[in-house]
Amino acid sequence: MGRARASSLSAPNGYWIHLLAKEGAVTTNPTIATATIPSPTPVRPARRWASYALYATPILFFLGFAPVFLHDPVGSQWHLVYVLAAQHMLVVAPIHDPDPNQAYAYPPAMAMFAAPLANFSPPVSLALWYVVNVVAASIVFTSAWRLAGGPPFSALDRRWLVVLGVATILGLRYFVTPLENRQFDMVIAATLLAGCCALWRGSDYRAAALLGAGAAMKLTPLLFAPYLAWRRKYASAALLVAVAIGLSVLPEVL
Repeated sequence: MGRARASSLSAPNGYWIHLLAKEGAVTTNPTIATATIPSPTPVRPARRWASYALYATPILFFLGFAPVFLHDPVGSQWHLVYVLAAQHMLVVAPIHDPDPNQAYAYPPAMAMFAAPLANFSPPVSLALWYVVNVVAASIVFTSAWRLAGGPPFSALDRRWLVVLGVATILGLRYFVTPLENRQFDMVIAATLLAGCCALWRGSDYRAAALLGAGAAMKLTPLLFAPYLAWRRKYASAALLVAVAIGLSVLPEVL
């Protein structure tokens, strides 16, 4: 028996056992040819602190950016454009004001989405809108990271830390600008990237609903309808168009 097991090391399977033995996963002792489970690798303190820093950085960023977002609530684009249009919509008044200085030139779906926050005081309404933008920004970041093939943040190695750092530096300005405008740009980006992420995972109907919601606010996501039709996903393409049209017409129905 010992000779047979010793000779197996010269066979192809024995070669792999020999390699695994170097890693400590198996033993090549002729009398004890049993597999062993390697002990878990302890988490290094440096890696643990790096994980803490990854989660703390966005929290500190949003806390630090809050005063920039929340200043001058009455003079913000959120109040002057969307809140006023939503207030008109709630009293069944025209949202497209003929005054060129106060004209609402955006799709009605945005005013409808702003309606739940329209009756709060301007500071409270803007603060709640900031919470919505923080959630949308988190969806944008995590969806983009998953689409790029990034691993979980708790399992980042040095290479992915470099990728994350470079991507953050290159995209930070384009990430901050929608927050400075205090409009719907971050929400639209969230529906777009979350829809792409759902499409990548094979959830076609969820992707179509998200992309359709984005198309109701900005027409560009509607380009996914011909793409889905080209992929012979006709039901998803139809759902995308139906959601976009439905959310655009719904304010008139209500």
